[in-house]
Amino acid sequence: MGTDTGGSIRVPAALNGVVGLKPTYGLVPRTGVTSLSWSLDHVGPLTRTVQDVALVLSATAGHDPRDPASVSGPMLDRFPGGDLRGLKVGVPRNHYFDRVTPEVEESVRGAIERLAELGRSSSTSRSRWRDTSRPFSGG
Repeated sequence: MGTDTGGSIRVPAALNGVVGLKPTYGLVPRTGVTSLSWSLDHVGPLTRTVQDVALVLSATAGHDPRDPASVSGPMLDRFPGGDLRGLKVGVPRNHYFDRVTPEVEESVRGAIERLAELGRSSSTSRSRWRDTSRPFSGG
């Protein structure tokens, strides 16, 4: 388990070839965690495989009355048995592949195709963030 306020799950996972997940805020309670920033802290798993992430998330996600930010309500089944019907995945149609190696683009597009084979629907969207952003030069 790790905490992620500014990348402390995702970055070590990426640099060490393991799987790290920064879950939705409040999905995993922060009870027992020393807070860096109570409104930004996320608790999440670091594991060897995606299946292990799902297993750890299933065991740790849920409401804890000692954490006012923890979510309440029914938890999703994290082991859908390979049936992804009803899952909708958003795929950006601009900027997303602008600065990646051909190998990364091929891998991501292959994953999108595999998800479609398993029954997920997709939606494309156009990001306006980069179209409207301006460079900042301080001092």
